Amino acid sequence: MAEFEIFLLAVSLAMDAFAVSICKGLKTKKVKLNHMALSGLWFGGFQALMPLLGYYFGQAFQKYIVAFDHWVTFGFMGNIDIFKAIAIIGITTFVIAMIGTKIGCICGDKLKSQAELLGGLILIGLGVKILVEHLYI
Repeated sequence: MAEFEIFLLAVSLAMDAFAVSICKGLKTKKVKLNHMALSGLWFGGFQALMPLLGYYFGQAFQKYIVAFDHWVTFGFMGNIDIFKAIAIIGITTFVIAMIGTKIGCICGDKLKSQAELLGGLILIGLGVKILVEHLYI
C-alpha cells in the first residue's frame, strides 16, 4: 500500500472525527488553539492506536485467518511499514480534527453529513480496490 493510499485511508477514517469535531466546535463560542489541539490529540491518538493494535492482533492470529486475509486491510498487505502508516493516520486525523473544531465554531452543523458521506465513499472505494486486487480480476 503506497503512502497515497494510506493517506486516503487516513482521510476517510478521520471524517468521523471531523464530524464530531464540528459538533464540539458548535458548543464553543470562541475556539482557542488549545481546544483544537485537544480534539486533534484525542482523535489522532486513538485513530493511530487502532491500526497498531489491529496489526499486532493480526500477527498473533495470522494462522487462523489466512483464508480471509483479503478482507483485512492491515496485517497481510505485504511490505507495510506499520509505524509510517499509523503516523500518517494519526497526524492526518489530528489536523482534520483541529480544522473540524474551528469550522464547527464558524459554520455550524451543515457540513457534518457531507463529511461522513465523503469518508464512507473513500472507504468503499479502498475496499473495492483491495477486493479486486485479491480476487485477481
